[in-house]
Amino acid sequence: MSITSPIAEDRREPRWPVSMPCKLRWTNGLKMDAEVIDITSVGCRVRYTGPSPRCGYLLLSFGNYNSFDAEIVWAKDGEAGMAFRPALHAAVLDHIVRANPAAEPDA
Repeated sequence: MSITSPIAEDRREPRWPVSMPCKLRWTNGLKMDAEVIDITSVGCRVRYTGPSPRCGYLLLSFGNYNSFDAEIVWAKDGEAGMAFRPALHAAVLDHIVRANPAAEPDA
């Protein structure tokens, strides 16, 4: 298994490309399916279809992990950025990245 490199940008932390189906769940019962497409210890970016999710606090769940408290901080053009509350532990992030690599781009 090859581990991809982080996305090169001038950011506080590197973003790691991943591919993970996920569920977003708000406290009012609203649910949405999405896909996590990159992740850091402090947040992630998801891709979704349908109407833009509303900003605010929710639970993000994927794989065999417990749900993570998160906040949608932006949503535009079928993608949304989320901040984890609290940040992920480095070992958890490492496991997620290794277990869910993004598809290799066609050469």
